[in-house]
Amino acid sequence: MSQKGGIEKMPDGRFSMKHDIISMEIDPDLGGRVISAKLDDQELLLQGREELLNWGSTFWLAPQKLWNWPPPLAIHLGSYTSKIHGDSLQLTSEIDEQFGCRVSKTFHFNGYR
Repeated sequence: MSQKGGIEKMPDGRFSMKHDIISMEIDPDLGGRVISAKLDDQELLLQGREELLNWGSTFWLAPQKLWNWPPPLAIHLGSYTSKIHGDSLQLTSEIDEQFGCRVSKTFHFNGYR
């Protein structure tokens, strides 16, 4: 990555994104989940532990009463295809059999002051 930032695919298949003092790590094989978000070196998200199903930052269908619990597996824990397009990371889930939908996520940094 350049000194200011960018997107990098790491050897473990995760993606690292950085812009100045903000960084994120995204795991496309774990529901396209943001597994780390840092300001400088300060972690902002709850980190994974064996007993936790919900950690990091993810996406669920709304309203929750349609699927109750647990969230649809293809969306919550499934593998997403990934593509770097310019300064954006694009992720796409498999089609969820129960709801017949797929989720697309695009990650990029907007300017900030």
